[in-house]
Amino acid sequence: MEPAELRVLVVEDDVDAAEIIAIVVEGLGCSCRIATTLHAARQLVDTYSPDLLILDEQLGDGSGSELARSLRGDKRRIYIISFSGCDLRADEFDACLQKPISVSTLRESVRKAVARFTRSASSSSIRS
Repeated sequence: MEPAELRVLVVEDDVDAAEIIAIVVEGLGCSCRIATTLHAARQLVDTYSPDLLILDEQLGDGSGSELARSLRGDKRRIYIISFSGCDLRADEFDACLQKPISVSTLRESVRKAVARFTRSASSSSIRS
């Protein structure tokens, strides 16, 4: 899977922060959508089908952990990066970043997700 094929959903209630994250993600060649509420994120997960979720923990209408747990329960194959002002180590996430996040740390985390999907797509095509 090429980066441009990777669909990223940024879930962050701070619009300015969400837009900065989206700029970084799009700069890596991925497509990106933004949700500022848990409700909007759930809708976009169903309609946009993201491969990668960059998820704030504390949202105005719930927690990022709630969404992550429901996605893991549905057995969806979404790479989930959580970020928060506190240290998270939950099983629901593939990576946990602590705010404030540097641009280089964010880029590296997205690159790891891209690499994971690239390996996964290669393995799938080999088995077909």
